[in-house]
Amino acid sequence: MHLVLFAQKQKEISRYMQALKRRSARIINFARKSQGSVWLHRYFDRALRSERELKNAIEYVHYNPVKAGMVSEPDGYPYSSANGGWKTDLEEYLTGKFHVNL
Repeated sequence: MHLVLFAQKQKEISRYMQALKRRSARIINFARKSQGSVWLHRYFDRALRSERELKNAIEYVHYNPVKAGMVSEPDGYPYSSANGGWKTDLEEYLTGKFHVNL
């Protein structure tokens, strides 16, 4: 799984990933009629320091299912923001209209 996330503090990413992994593991195990670990114990993160790095990271995430042979185009993957089915705040971020409510 690849994600591009924004957080004010590193702790927020850690809590988000913990919740995401816990919930998705339950769903996956239920669907498989199995139990146990689904994800690696640790997640890997990298700070993006420029708009160019942000765009490159998003492109990498969008093209990952294509490289894996799952779809022929990024917008063909149903769980990707590339297909327009997922709400993102990228436009607000890139145009300076993005605000974090604390």
